[in-house]
Amino acid sequence: MDYELVDVQLQSTLAIALGHNQVPVAAPLVTAVLDALPHGLVVVDCRGTVLYVNQVAQRLNVHKKLPATRDLWADLWGTMSAFDILGLDLRGRTFVERVVDGEVFDDDVRFFRPEPGSLGRWVAGSARPLVDSYGCRIGGLLTLREVTEQREARQALATSEERYRQMMSHIEEGVWVFCLTGRRMIYVNPGFERLFNVDAKAVYQNPKVWMASVHSDDRTNVEAFRDSACSSGETAYRIQCGTRIRWVRDRLYPVRDIRGEPHQVVGVVSEFTELYDTHRRLVGVNQALERSNQDLEKLAYQTSHDLSEPLRAVCGYIELLRDECAEQISSAGQMYLRLAFDGAGRLRRSVDGIFQHARLNGEKLVRVSVHLEKLVERVLSDYAVILRERKADIEVTKPLPTVESDESLLERALGNLVANAVKYGGDGSPRIRIEAERNNEYWSLSVRDWGPGISEGNMHRILRLDGSCHRDLPEKGLGLGLMTVKRIAKLHQGELLVVSAEGEGSRFTLCVPREGRVIVTG
Repeated sequence: MDYELVDVQLQSTLAIALGHNQVPVAAPLVTAVLDALPHGLVVVDCRGTVLYVNQVAQRLNVHKKLPATRDLWADLWGTMSAFDILGLDLRGRTFVERVVDGEVFDDDVRFFRPEPGSLGRWVAGSARPLVDSYGCRIGGLLTLREVTEQREARQALATSEERYRQMMSHIEEGVWVFCLTGRRMIYVNPGFERLFNVDAKAVYQNPKVWMASVHSDDRTNVEAFRDSACSSGETAYRIQCGTRIRWVRDRLYPVRDIRGEPHQVVGVVSEFTELYDTHRRLVGVNQALERSNQDLEKLAYQTSHDLSEPLRAVCGYIELLRDECAEQISSAGQMYLRLAFDGAGRLRRSVDGIFQHARLNGEKLVRVSVHLEKLVERVLSDYAVILRERKADIEVTKPLPTVESDESLLERALGNLVANAVKYGGDGSPRIRIEAERNNEYWSLSVRDWGPGISEGNMHRILRLDGSCHRDLPEKGLGLGLMTVKRIAKLHQGELLVVSAEGEGSRFTLCVPREGRVIVTG
């Protein structure tokens, strides 16, 4: 072994490692410095004999235990073949063979021979020639570093990206990624190509080529929407392919860098043409239904108005017949007249209820300040006769506030609630409580009774024209009174709320938002 030559190679190795042309240092110190480097170093001569391996390279090698002292170099390294140091590259050559050939490279990772039970390790290698003081090549230096973790991370990333691409290729939605810094489209999935009838390569070359598929009336808005990509958002627009027009919803999701600045935008485009068509048909049906309801209300108004006068005459004649011809009519006939008079009276009240309810359709709301205490007094005065007959116990929680409402409509609504409480207040003397509340959001007026209440199965029918929910009570009706209160509440942009339990009575609350407010109910 030519130790002088080895010293020259080590000097050259240290010079390359430290980035200098020449470092005249004693060989033991050179060895110590090279062993302290973070990368593995392997020195070979021009014949392929390994002259030096530092400690990092020894730890990287998994085929044989390499010597750690210079005394063993002559015994081991002088005879060890370079083929035993590293695994082969893709062309069948080892790193060391390539160094001996004088090749200069910064190569991709190559695979070490695996340990038992291990999947092996990966290293990255680079080679540089070693020259003497005359510039003649005397060997080569191989630098190694383990990149197993990096390789596995890249492989995991590649696997993840492949899964992502497979997923993106099978979903119906169109997905696109736009780079804000380069102002270019860097990814579109097959769903995007199908929606916009455009090839991905064309989009990468011209990021606005897909705009040709956007309906001409929507392009300006779509461009403005795409340009405002600093925050999340969505918009809807039309795509036209030939004569077919489709509706899509485009959602933006900005991707921010470590400084919080958006550098990419991810978009998701989904078609909702079928949903849009269904919605449009539903709107048309609702409009037709609204017109039909208006026509029915006009018919109900006119019919109830026309029936009111004949019914009034029938009731009057029955009453005259009962009073003036009582002596000439048998007891059975008087009973029949009484039943006819009661039936005509119920029919007249029903027709009047229909008339009052239908009349609300053309009612115009006139909001004024209404003092509820005075309003309650007037309503109780109007119903004084029926309240005395039923010996009703009326409780008014005072003071009552002043509210903004249509006074005549509110008086009608309260009258209907009081009549309903008396009618369904149970056997004996009905107990009724009237109270009101006002805050910054809304005002409310409530009528509470302690009657039989409403069963859970009938709650959904109580505010409809359906008398079946009262079929077990002696007093029945069509529910026009509560329907009228509900319509009055709607005219005020409010709600009629019902709280009831069977056997515990009911509480009906007219809840009206204050001006500029909205009531949210569960």
